[in-house]
Amino acid sequence: MPRIAAKTVKEHRENIETALVDAAEEILRNEPGTELTAAAIAKRAGIARNSIYRYVTSVNDLRRLVIERYMPGWMGAVNAATAGIEDPREWLTAWLTVNLEQAVASDHGWMRTIVVNAENPGRRSPNVNATIDNRNSFTRAGVDVDDVHARANSNLADVWEKLAPGHGSIYTSLTMAQLGVGFRALEAGGRLAEVRPIIVRSVLAMIPSESADSSAADC
Repeated sequence: MPRIAAKTVKEHRENIETALVDAAEEILRNEPGTELTAAAIAKRAGIARNSIYRYVTSVNDLRRLVIERYMPGWMGAVNAATAGIEDPREWLTAWLTVNLEQAVASDHGWMRTIVVNAENPGRRSPNVNATIDNRNSFTRAGVDVDDVHARANSNLADVWEKLAPGHGSIYTSLTMAQLGVGFRALEAGGRLAEVRPIIVRSVLAMIPSESADSSAADC
């Protein structure tokens, strides 16, 4: 049994798990063209390769944990930015703004790289380019897309249900699609000050009016 460099076994395990996630993140951030392997992670973390599997079941677990370590901060920022806002339009504006801001603050693009590497290990197929809103790509990266979306979209769905009763889920999906466009624009080098108003306007323009509803009903 390896020597425990902590006061308790629990603390030792937590330290090793943190070291493994740190090592995986360092590789994913700084060596995007490198295939994430147990050997590379173990070397960075300073443990034996086979010891990794005492803490995770696969390398995909570490991809997931790298992404998930940023979720509480992101969700906390969203909740803080939207708390107490009663007007649905103002809420949508704040929600879109803070999500785009968090994408910049967390360097959202490198998280996309995690997905790309899972889809195309070692970049062996140069034409493969996973998208940040591709459910299958995230699943292969070990990320539970349904869980992430449920946490991110619960209040969004409620707001849209107020604006478009009976059609909230459709408008929620459309809003997420527009936000995805904003994320990709930022990843491509777009400035937040330019991207944000375009995305906000496009989403607010979807809010149905009475005249729009009656026209649609006549079709």
